[in-house]
Formats: sequence, C-alpha cells, structure tokens
Amino acid sequence: MRSKRQTTTAWAWTLLLAASVAVAEEPGRARPGSSGGETWQIELFVSTLTARSVTEGGFGLRSAYRRSPRLAFEGSLSRAEEIWLPDLSVKLSLRPNRRNDVYLVGGPGLLAINDFDDTVWMFHAGLGAQISLGKKLYLRPEVRGRWFVDGPDAVTVADVSVGLGWRF
Repeated sequence: MRSKRQTTTAWAWTLLLAASVAVAEEPGRARPGSSGGETWQIELFVSTLTARSVTEGGFGLRSAYRRSPRLAFEGSLSRAEEIWLPDLSVKLSLRPNRRNDVYLVGGPGLLAINDFDDTVWMFHAGLGAQISLGKKLYLRPEVRGRWFVDGPDAVTVADVSVGLGWRF
C-alpha cells in the first residue's frame, strides 16, 4: 500500500507529465469543439489535500464559463472527510485555442467544517493542464496551493486533483 507522501508525489508527477504533453503539442492546432467564443464546461474531479502531515482524499464538481479563449470564470465545490471547499476562480489560459492547454487559476474560497457553522476564508492559486480526449471530453490535472486569510496559524494546504470534464 502506498504512503501518503508517495500518493502526493504520484499526483505531482501526473501534473508535470500532462503539462509537458501540452507544451510539446504541435503549434497552431485548435482545441476540438472550440470556436474561440463563449463556452460552458462541467467536470467531476478527485483530489488529495495535504496540510502539515495530514493527507485527505476528496472529490468535487466544477463548472466554468469561458468568456474568451484566454479567460474563464469558475465555481467549484469539493469535499474531503468533514471539510467542504467552495471556491470561485479566474482561469487564465496560457495556450488559448490549442488542443491541449496550460492555465493559471486563482481566487477566493472557504474552508467549512461539516454544517458550514465554522468557516474560514482562503485564497487559492494553481497551475493545471486541460488535455483534450475528444471533441467535447477532456482530462484536467491540476495543483493548487491554499492559504488561510484568517484562522489557523498560516497553514498552507496543497491540493492536487485530476478531473474529467465536458465542454458544451
């Protein structure tokens, strides 16, 4: 059985591999299903959250509205054990209109325990890739850092996820 550190390392290598595939792609190829205009996306994802020496597995749902080839707005909700993480994000594409994309993402969010009575504001920022698996389907590996705005002694949370999404 893998240790928590080995699992986190495997997630990180997955992201690096996906990013290298996206960067090595043939220039000028348009992303399938993209006309460069506005689109919606929805995806399911699994994640691993690591803070200090604690690692928790989780899952979630994201939805994004791509305003232009370079800019998207996104909302997500994920859960890991007793923790809920609702987020709002701005996603900036570094390789717009390409089959495989690399992007930066960041924005505000909350960390809420079970019934949302105990919440703490967080800020998140990360790097990811969106790898086309067909005209509408894509794979999205991503790594984010999460920082508390107030609350527990400046704990940084590493959030590594892989999502499967649909463009429409």
